[in-house]
Amino acid sequence: MSGVAGRSGRKKFVPTPDHRDLVTLLATRGIPQEYIRRLIRNPQTGRPVSIKTLERAFATEIKTAKVEFACQIARFIRLDPRAKISQRQADKRRTVARHIGHLCRQDAPGLDRTQPPPPRP
Repeated sequence: MSGVAGRSGRKKFVPTPDHRDLVTLLATRGIPQEYIRRLIRNPQTGRPVSIKTLERAFATEIKTAKVEFACQIARFIRLDPRAKISQRQADKRRTVARHIGHLCRQDAPGLDRTQPPPPRP
């Protein structure tokens, strides 16, 4: 069955780059894994992968999804010192940046959470 002598059963699921991109996109938006797994089909069976397979095959994407999304937004709203924007727009950007910083401190794997957050200005 699997092409290896002495081993029976189905081959291990190997995700494609398209699968990885889809899981990253959906996980960053907060879509539950139950719904994500329904969109990822195993090419051998044509059926959706199990939760266990989803967690095994896409562990990195699931763990880092929120942090990646926060970084994308941070890059998008980064203040350009040469840009002329209103005070209201600047305040909105600072508020969003503060929330993103909190998200990164809270969910980023491997970050040192023993240090207190920096004081607010």
